Amino acid sequence: MISRIFRWFSRITPKNLPSWFGWGVAKDVYNDCREIGGKDGARGFFSRRKELYRENLRLEHELQGIPFEDRLARWGIETEEDLARAVRDFRRARVAGVLLTLLMGAFCFWQSFILSQSAWWKTLHGIAGLSILAVGIIRWVTASWRLQVFKHKKFIPFLRWLTQLGNVKWQDEQQ
Repeated sequence: MISRIFRWFSRITPKNLPSWFGWGVAKDVYNDCREIGGKDGARGFFSRRKELYRENLRLEHELQGIPFEDRLARWGIETEEDLARAVRDFRRARVAGVLLTLLMGAFCFWQSFILSQSAWWKTLHGIAGLSILAVGIIRWVTASWRLQVFKHKKFIPFLRWLTQLGNVKWQDEQQ
């Protein structure tokens, strides 16, 4: 049953999808539906995704051994002046993320509990507010991570930093 549904979706080409859906997303959905609806089915699709995940973990492990200066060069930071500018920009981005989060949090609260409107409009405004709230939170968190990397001059992957809630035992603190 599920493979029939995916076979039906695999007939949709990226040219048939609405333009607002975006070419890159449409192409990915088209390719994914084609893979799942193909001869291997979902098992082949998820096994390929598992291989990609393992490859990404291997690359992340390889990148751990790169000296910090080379990592900065990959990020486009060559000199101390560039580092100071990057720190200043990320501090501003963190403040902007915090302000956007607070503003959208207040908006979501206001429109959900104070403003009297139909459930339809509350739902639409809630979705829009929460999506912008998510952008603010993501900006806030990623800027905080990058600032900690700059402060300690040691790279730690974002996911590990996030799972430890920013309470990472940095090498310079352990000594």
